[in-house]
Amino acid sequence: MFTFLPIKDIDAVVQEHLLDPSARKAQHMLARELVELVHGPHEAKAVEEQHRLLFQKKSANVLDDASEHASSPQISANPHPDPNYITLNNRPKINVQLPASVLETLSIARIVFAAGLAASATEAHQLVQNHGIQIGGMAGKAKSSEPGFVIWTKVAAWKNEETAKYLIGGDLLMLKRGKHNVRVIQVVPDEEYTSSGRTYPGQKIRSGPLSNMELRNKKVMDNLRGPKGQENLDED
Repeated sequence: MFTFLPIKDIDAVVQEHLLDPSARKAQHMLARELVELVHGPHEAKAVEEQHRLLFQKKSANVLDDASEHASSPQISANPHPDPNYITLNNRPKINVQLPASVLETLSIARIVFAAGLAASATEAHQLVQNHGIQIGGMAGKAKSSEPGFVIWTKVAAWKNEETAKYLIGGDLLMLKRGKHNVRVIQVVPDEEYTSSGRTYPGQKIRSGPLSNMELRNKKVMDNLRGPKGQENLDED
């Protein structure tokens, strides 16, 4: 086994796996260990949640299929199907990082747009209004009720602060549109996100508090550089 875990810990996981193979505890542990060795603990945590989601219990899938049947698009016999129809084969990458300020200041519809689950803020708003987006986890609980079992709740146009209650492990947010279009969002500090040079959909549409502060500072500096501002500086 490709891991640096002590033998006694491996034996304990094997025993748990033998008691309930469907929980796939050994596979989850091994996947996390390998990803952590290569990419670090943050990426390992995100991948672990993704792995649990993809291999959740069949009973969860049955309930999920039933709730999605009425709204999910039907597979067309057209040899050139709608490219917007997401399947297991063409679904986009589900690991996404967003800055903490997004979760703290944006509406759930804006977060859906920022996560790439809608083509525009308007579409995201309509999806939320029509209960077309689901969120994983349970409000106020840092962990799912059972390992490998994700409880999905239909998103509503709630207050901004309500979204943070669905964080898993303090920094993971799970959103889903349809059956397979899923985002596992890792919330990172604003400084880390900014230094990475990444941007998210809608970022230029709505400026954060820091950007507004920078604009105000720029206006002050511009005034100081003008004739009156220069006179004021000379007088000082």
